[in-house]
Amino acid sequence: MTKSTIIQIRNKNGVSCNLSAYGARILGIRVPLTAGERELVVSLVNKRERERNPYFGAIVGRVAGRIRGGKAVISGETYYFEQNEGAQTVHGGRKNLSNRMWNIKHVDDTSVTFTITSPHGENGFPGNLCIEVKYRLTEENHLRIEYQASTDRPTIFNPTNHVFFNLDGDMKSSIKHHYLQIDADEYLPLDQQNLPLLKRSVEGSDFDFRKPKKIGEGMVEDDPQIKINNGLNHPFLLNQNSPQVLLTSSDKKVSVAMTTTQSAVIIYTTGDSLANVETTMGKMGVAGAIALEAQMPPGLPPSEILIEPNETYQASTSYQFYF
Repeated sequence: MTKSTIIQIRNKNGVSCNLSAYGARILGIRVPLTAGERELVVSLVNKRERERNPYFGAIVGRVAGRIRGGKAVISGETYYFEQNEGAQTVHGGRKNLSNRMWNIKHVDDTSVTFTITSPHGENGFPGNLCIEVKYRLTEENHLRIEYQASTDRPTIFNPTNHVFFNLDGDMKSSIKHHYLQIDADEYLPLDQQNLPLLKRSVEGSDFDFRKPKKIGEGMVEDDPQIKINNGLNHPFLLNQNSPQVLLTSSDKKVSVAMTTTQSAVIIYTTGDSLANVETTMGKMGVAGAIALEAQMPPGLPPSEILIEPNETYQASTSYQFYF
C-alpha cells in the first residue's frame, strides 16, 4: 500500500470518508446536498505538499502540541525529546505518527482500524508504544475516532486528529464567516512561542464562543493573542456536555458537532504559515480552514498524560454531520 492509496467508508445516507494509512489520516469527508456532494475537508494535492505539511488530517503525536524545553520528568527520570521548533518539541518531533505508514488491521464498509508501534527511544520518548486508531461512520452521520494504546514502560501520550474543515467547500470562502460555538468557560492564552499561559475566563472577551457567533468576531486583528498566529491557535477547556463544539458553514447548510472524552480542544485557524499551500479546494488563504483538535490541554504535568505498562489508554472523539 502506498501513500496515495485511498480507503473509503460510506454510510446509507450518502456520507463518505476517505482515509489513508499514511498518518492514519482523513483525506476527505463528503455529504450529499440538494445541489450535489460537498467536500468538507481541506486536503493536500500531492505527495510533495503532504511531506512538507504532514499534519493535514493526520493522527498527531506521541504528544500533540508543544513540550516546553523539549524535556519531561516521567516516573522520576528526565527524558529529552527532539527539539523541532526552537527549544520546543512539537507534535512529538519530526518523525511522528503523522508522517509514518500505519498498518491496516481491519476494513469494512463503514470502518477502518489502523495500528502502529512507536519504538522505545523514538524522538527520545520511552517505551514501545502500541497504538490503535479506529474510524467508524455510523448511520446517524457520526464519524467516530477511537484511540487505544499500551506501553511496556511508563511514557506520556496525548494524541489528536488534525483534520482541517472548510464547510463551505471552497477556499475562496474564509472560515471567518463560519459560525462557531464552544462549550467552554475558560481558555489558555499563549506566549510568543505558542506555549500556554495560565487559564483565563472567556467572560467578556473575544474568546467567548459559548453562544454561536462568526469566527471572525473572535479574531480581532489588534488583539495581542490573535497577532501571534494571525488567527486562533488556542486551547479551550471543555465542559462535559454534548456536543461541546458546533461549527456551521457560512450558508448554514452544513454543520459538524464535536463530542469528545478529552478535556480540551485547540481551535486552529490557518494563519500566515499555511498561506498559499496547494489544497484540494484551491490555494490556501489566511483563515482558509479550521482544525478542531480534541486532546488533553497542552502544558499539563507529565503525570496527567502518563500511561503505565499495566494500563490501556482509551479516548474517543466524534464528529456528527448535519446537512
